[in-house]
Amino acid sequence: MGVMNWRKVLMIWSWWCGMSNETLLVGFLEIAVPMQIAKLKREGGISEERIAQLQAYGEDLSGHGEALLYRSRAGGESAARFKQFVEIIAVGAFAPGGITIFGLHFEEKSDGLGA
Repeated sequence: MGVMNWRKVLMIWSWWCGMSNETLLVGFLEIAVPMQIAKLKREGGISEERIAQLQAYGEDLSGHGEALLYRSRAGGESAARFKQFVEIIAVGAFAPGGITIFGLHFEEKSDGLGA
């Protein structure tokens, strides 16, 4: 099942079960972060350019973080913030001990450092 189909399944399931936006976010993270970690590994790990990009993401998220929990009226803004958030968490998974957020733990045992 593709990513878009999983998104629809989670949205329908959350509506049916009366899940909160936070619960839905956690469900999306459980799927998206491991996929992003795998993508980073395929691309050769974490580069200095990616670290610089993540710092810029932090500024975007600090100013528009509500778009993670509440769908933005601006087309594509919520998706863009979610993508940024997932990438930050995935990079954190390469740190010693990984990263724990919203009760989820992500840890990649390889060093993740690119050339």
